Amino acid sequence: GPPAWYRGVELSPDGSRIAAHRHDGDGGDIWVMDQARGTTARFTFDASQDNSSPAWSHDGSRIAYASLRAGKWCLYVKPSNGAGNEERVYESGGGDVLAIQPLSWAPDSRSLLFAVFNRTTLWDVWLLSLSETPEASPLLQESTVERHGQISPDGKWLAYMSRETGTNEIYVRGLPPLAGKWAVSTGGGTVPRWRGDGRELFYLAGGKLVAVDVSADGTALE
Repeated sequence: GPPAWYRGVELSPDGSRIAAHRHDGDGGDIWVMDQARGTTARFTFDASQDNSSPAWSHDGSRIAYASLRAGKWCLYVKPSNGAGNEERVYESGGGDVLAIQPLSWAPDSRSLLFAVFNRTTLWDVWLLSLSETPEASPLLQESTVERHGQISPDGKWLAYMSRETGTNEIYVRGLPPLAGKWAVSTGGGTVPRWRGDGRELFYLAGGKLVAVDVSADGTALE
């Protein structure tokens, strides 16, 4: 895309497209870049709504994103090819909620992980069930920062960042419900990402990209 302030950059599951929030002044829209064709298409059309944090569904057919409308942060889902209307799947109560970010879809695309910034509990990780009547509930909500959650490709594990020790570190817990807990990083870490087969976990630490081998034995992680 053209030179701009991009953030929330997400690669499609097949690696062919990139969705990104292009920040313009006090807001921004999401744009989708097709790497093979060399084209860039606008995906949302009102920068004042601060459309942000695009997250691809596992089959690449849909993109979830956050949007600030009428003073409330909401989650929307829209076909990634731009054809079809957006669907509002979650609306915050406003007030104490200062931001929302989609994080990761479950492999079956029936639920969506998202982050909520609350005045009291800071950043938390929530899970949204995408049934006919979507329901959301907090998954990680403690008096510290929990962010950057991502569900493993097999849907059994949650990798996330927590500041519970005073520094940002990466942890993995079993799903669902939360079971077990394993510390992955020891010298700091942010933004965990699973490899496509779930056998490796990547994260950022001190300006470097770190890779850790992961293997599961039943309900235990190594």
